[in-house]
Amino acid sequence: MNSEAVEEILKELSEGKIKLHEVDKKVADILKCPDANVATDIRRRNVEIKTGVSLKHTGHYSIDMNKTSHDNLTIGVVQYPVKYVGDLRVNGEYANGEYPIFLAVTEGLLAAGAARAVSVFNEAGGITTRIIKDGMTRDVLIKTSGISDSKKIYNFIRSDEGKKFLKNEFDSQSKHVKLLDIEPFVDGEYLHIRYVASTGAVMGMNAVTELGRYATEALQDYAEKNLNIKFDVLTVSGNMCTDKKPSYIDVLHGRGMSIETEGFIPKDLVKRKFFGDDKNLDECVARVAEVNYAKNDRGSRLAGSFGYNTHVANALAALYLAYGQDVAQIVEGSMARIDIKAREDGLAIHGSFPALELGTYGGETGWGVQKELLTATGVYGEGDDTGITRYKLGEIVAAAATAIDVNLTAVQAAGKLKSTRKKR
Repeated sequence: MNSEAVEEILKELSEGKIKLHEVDKKVADILKCPDANVATDIRRRNVEIKTGVSLKHTGHYSIDMNKTSHDNLTIGVVQYPVKYVGDLRVNGEYANGEYPIFLAVTEGLLAAGAARAVSVFNEAGGITTRIIKDGMTRDVLIKTSGISDSKKIYNFIRSDEGKKFLKNEFDSQSKHVKLLDIEPFVDGEYLHIRYVASTGAVMGMNAVTELGRYATEALQDYAEKNLNIKFDVLTVSGNMCTDKKPSYIDVLHGRGMSIETEGFIPKDLVKRKFFGDDKNLDECVARVAEVNYAKNDRGSRLAGSFGYNTHVANALAALYLAYGQDVAQIVEGSMARIDIKAREDGLAIHGSFPALELGTYGGETGWGVQKELLTATGVYGEGDDTGITRYKLGEIVAAAATAIDVNLTAVQAAGKLKSTRKKR
């Protein structure tokens, strides 16, 4: 687009004749075709003029805005350094081998600790992972006339007839997203319908939302005609999902993938990697186990925390950013429990991740950097209808988060964290 046309659009923006979200249409009219990259540049230039601040870094990127989920408000990107901390040995049902671990993080100490974690667990034989269950959820909230009608709807949903009806309606709208279970919860005149679905390679939350809405509206019509009950669909998300909030229902019932991890660190490795040669082997092992118990178990319970770990959220944030995941879902993902028990020959590790909501296709996974890193890890999910790539990523993420969390617990037990901070 020539400079005169750009200046004219900027003038109309400054005079309030057009709004930011209308820039795309203006560009398309002039160029005779849409160009989100040009529109993005114009909006960014408008912000620079208004604020008097150069946004050259915000505007330096490799993403083709025409291929993103464009919202007509984009002005650029936020960038993070990407760290490669080594290849982690994962002994999973889907991820079985050594996989590169990439972290998008600004904190150098986190990356250094992650590199040590990978080294320690590789020498110890890796981390074993198992996906216990998988299902993306969405809670559609309805309002009935009272508890009598709520119970009737509840009973119908729980009946074989009701389950079949809702599954047929839900499944009819998608080739890849299929209903696995329905969990109704009565709260007086309100009834929560928690849909649980398989989603293939995608994380699938938006798809389950739309299909849950469709199935509930079909139920609404059925109930009026066959049960003589009218109800109102209040919202497609009634917080029993639960999305982007800590909740016991996600801990107990899961959301996304529920993954368990195991590992073992021999006591000589504990001493060598974390404490140093002048320490007693058994005392090193006992110290790490006690710190984990007193801090991550008792301390977390005393605080009323949903997460029984040292810093799983740190690990997940760096992993989610690198692999194009919904970063806000770290909230559920961080509700993990990491157990470290002392044995005669070393430390036994167990991790429990009840809600890892991940995808290998769709959304931000298709952006330049994220797509490259997923591909380099061997899990980019284009063409994967089975969800195998998503399962592999889940096992890799759970294993990496376990290793990174155990590393910091051991560093704290060895009293090394304080001295590291001083050097910094």
